[in-house]
Amino acid sequence: MKVKSTLLPLAMLAIILPALVTGSPFSYVPGSLVEDRLYDSFTIIIEEGYYFLVFDNTGYITDNYTRLDSYVIFTLEFVEEGINDIDAQRLVKNGSYGVFTFNFDVSGIIVTECTFEMTASERLSAFLTDYAGLAEYFEETAHLTAGQRTKEIIIVAGVASGIIASLIVAIVFMRFRIFWKIKKRYNAYKIKKSGAKFKNIG
Repeated sequence: MKVKSTLLPLAMLAIILPALVTGSPFSYVPGSLVEDRLYDSFTIIIEEGYYFLVFDNTGYITDNYTRLDSYVIFTLEFVEEGINDIDAQRLVKNGSYGVFTFNFDVSGIIVTECTFEMTASERLSAFLTDYAGLAEYFEETAHLTAGQRTKEIIIVAGVASGIIASLIVAIVFMRFRIFWKIKKRYNAYKIKKSGAKFKNIG
């Protein structure tokens, strides 16, 4: 996708748009955030610099932690000559992430247009960011991992407690039924024996 275009509109967009979105807990390139999709694409303007394409399968971005391993095929294509297009594929395991890097450093070019497209076997989130944004993302997901483990332990403990409580109730109920049957048979036996005694007396 090597098509020369007028740089003035791109330069104006780069000046008008902030370099990175900072409203979220981590910063990313505007227009690059994909939230739990099987397929998605975007075209954005990027400035000269070093970038990271992150595929998130931790569930952090959408707060959806029911994850499956996802196999993603993707492309990153650039308008300007001198930047290598990326055409790759990768397995991103559940609870994990994948990171790809590229450097936009072309003599005389300050901004360029970048087109991204992905197809995944299971829902994935993705975004484009710089060093600072990647560090923020790592910090957030590291904190999340600890929190999620705590939640998982609480959930597992709760489920285990429920199962144990159910088993106790079932055991008590079974024992009560057995005791009731034995008592019933014992009472029947006593009544029968008493009848036999009355019969012998008569």
